[in-house]
Amino acid sequence: MIKNLIDHNYSNVTRMLELGSGTGNHAVYFSRLKYEIDGIDLSEQMIDISNSKNIPNAKFFVGDISNFQFDENYDVCISLFHVISYITDLNELIKVFNNIFSSLKPGGIFIFDCWNKPAVIKDPPSIRKTFFENELLKIERIAFPVNDFINSITKIVFELNILDKKSNTKHFETETHKMRFFSEEEINYVSKKSKFKVLNCYNWLDINSKSSEDYYNCYILKK
Repeated sequence: MIKNLIDHNYSNVTRMLELGSGTGNHAVYFSRLKYEIDGIDLSEQMIDISNSKNIPNAKFFVGDISNFQFDENYDVCISLFHVISYITDLNELIKVFNNIFSSLKPGGIFIFDCWNKPAVIKDPPSIRKTFFENELLKIERIAFPVNDFINSITKIVFELNILDKKSNTKHFETETHKMRFFSEEEINYVSKKSKFKVLNCYNWLDINSKSSEDYYNCYILKK
């Protein structure tokens, strides 16, 4: 889908910036298409994994997407898997969008997804359990969400129960994520403040949709 959105909105892409690049899986795909990719992630561990893959035409940097500084001019910037929803303050989001705007060529596009406010309010996050198991580990993860509809933020506490099968030892870990859900009006406001034009908003993975009732919206902005 992302490749289709790029092709539909920009011709002859050669340079891509990815915010929240994780372990470089998107870079692997776009590298095969002969893109040159720069990836930014806050996690040093993620960047180490990305660099260990030796992906052609790709470079990765540890950095904060709200204050990165690049001299490059990119054709397209992508930020996927709800990275934008981790920015819970609108003024901070404007800073991020301003940085992206400055990093793009004239006519360059920014594609991102985020949590969709009407859908979250209609069907709030609830307690969920997920399981993972292989020959070495057995993991149970429980998500405990606390929804703040006034400030459009969900705080999720994850509890992980990990069984090391080889040593038969158990580990317990917790981590907390704060996510913001955005209305289209809020994204339009932030885009206008940072001089972007909103080209479209789709349901995630559905480019035939024009308005979103899905949990996740995908936006295409143009410089």
